Amino acid sequence: MDYDVKAASLASPPTSAPVQSYRPAVAVENLGIYPASVTGTLRIYDRAAGTLLVSMKLAANDIAPGETRSATADQLWEPVAGDIGKQFLFIATIVYALDQDLTNNNLPPVTVTVTAAPPPPPPPVEAHASQHEDGGGDEITIEGLTGKAAEAQTPTEHASNHESGGADEMSVSDLTGELADPQPPKTHASSHQPGGSDVITGIEPLAHHASHETGGDDVILGVEHTANKDQANGYPGLTGLGLVLTGELGTGTPTPGQVLAISNEGPAAWISNPVPGPHATSHTLDGSDIIHAILGHQADAHTTSGDTVAVGAGQSVAVYENEITWPTDITKALIIVMAQIYVPATPFPVSQILTVDVNLAGGGSYQIGQKVGQAAEATEHPMTLAALVTLSPANDVWDVVVKVQAFDEAVNVEVMGMHVIPIQ
Repeated sequence: MDYDVKAASLASPPTSAPVQSYRPAVAVENLGIYPASVTGTLRIYDRAAGTLLVSMKLAANDIAPGETRSATADQLWEPVAGDIGKQFLFIATIVYALDQDLTNNNLPPVTVTVTAAPPPPPPPVEAHASQHEDGGGDEITIEGLTGKAAEAQTPTEHASNHESGGADEMSVSDLTGELADPQPPKTHASSHQPGGSDVITGIEPLAHHASHETGGDDVILGVEHTANKDQANGYPGLTGLGLVLTGELGTGTPTPGQVLAISNEGPAAWISNPVPGPHATSHTLDGSDIIHAILGHQADAHTTSGDTVAVGAGQSVAVYENEITWPTDITKALIIVMAQIYVPATPFPVSQILTVDVNLAGGGSYQIGQKVGQAAEATEHPMTLAALVTLSPANDVWDVVVKVQAFDEAVNVEVMGMHVIPIQ
């Protein structure tokens, strides 16, 4: 509503009123949206007799929206000693000319009981601070009190509380700055060693050769161990420069092809150099000492002006074929094919495809890939194709076929070489 006031409560006197003078007042609340000025009437009755004792006028001006303000009476109410114990009934009505709701303008009856006058104030307390001080008859302690004392307090001795194992042990872990006393470092040698978080470089080590010798706690392998010198399974004596002693060199003049054999069990002797004879077959596929890293098969060599294969337009021609037998322990192989494509003169690009087919003895064919070349004029194009093939150990016989397919025009092909490298 835009205009509405409410008689909220009896603001004065209190419901239990000691004998003294009061100016009655009613609390009025503005429930509207505009300032309001009100008047009204307050009546006081003798509750026991039911008789009207006095009627007073009420008024309050410019009560702001949402504000509660007292509408005060134009007279005083002054109960006397003879009224102690009696009850009086206060009834009030508020009047607001623009009020849109009159149901809340009447104050419900309020009963006020007159009581004896308040006791006189106690006599002033004589100065007695000494009673509450240290050693006084009524000493005061601040233990258990909250807040801060007015003056700075000197702490009692309690260093042990902050020491190791104390009730309030202190830690310097997160403190900044430097401590007053030097601190012994903890064991951290590993942090300064290679791989540590604080490696120290450029420091000359102290003499500690014994730790690296036989029986030491940090033996270094690969250096001269003097304990093995001139011993069985040891080595002959050396000079300070690491040279074989003169007395242990062989005597006489060596013949061409001989080498010096040095032994710790006697003087050195000149012996014939054990040069192996021809044994290439032992390293082949069927040999007793196969070298898998270099084993392969190479096609017949051709020259650019010699043996070539003509491949017509739209044809696919096998330009190389060979059957290879492998040991059963070979499960993978790297096949490398190198070919030379001769493209005739033409104003248009020409495409060729080089493929490699592997046919297994047990049946089936596996194409390992292709290489496409293009040319816009008569030229030679080297092509290389490599792939890793995985085969079952049971497939010990392979047919390796190299094919060339020409699309738009005929081409000439020469297989420069074909290598098959088994991998164990």
